[in-house]
Amino acid sequence: MSGARLVVLGNLVAIVHLIALPLAVAVLILRAGALAAAQDNAQLKRVFFWDNSYALVALVWIGSGLLRAFAGLDKGTPYYLHNHAFWTKMLLLVVVLGAEFVPMKAFIGYRRQVGKGQPVSFHKRRVLLMHHWIELWAIVGMVVMAVLMARGVGVN
Repeated sequence: MSGARLVVLGNLVAIVHLIALPLAVAVLILRAGALAAAQDNAQLKRVFFWDNSYALVALVWIGSGLLRAFAGLDKGTPYYLHNHAFWTKMLLLVVVLGAEFVPMKAFIGYRRQVGKGQPVSFHKRRVLLMHHWIELWAIVGMVVMAVLMARGVGVN
């Protein structure tokens, strides 16, 4: 692929990556709101819709980020691997993924119960909402690290 085409592709992947970020935040907030409002199995449909949406946006966000860092489309892999702000950003991504494990597991269980026609207990709601906040603040930290990286912070 020619250099000019690589630059265009890199810019497109960067645009997708940056658009996916606010979408992820919005969908995460919408999922939390739907969970906070859910009182019965029927209302869980909104939670499941936003949960599926969050998974899709997260795949686009993380996938485009991996392309930017490791497919030679942006500053190059050595830039990222030798940048302390990038590693802090990746640590925060691990926090997001770890915090997401609890709601993901709960929602899988809820889906099974709804599928069997069993009532869902909402006794874990506070914990699940707390995990949404953990994810949200970790994403904010990732944005801070991305801004620092764009300003050259973290480069040896």
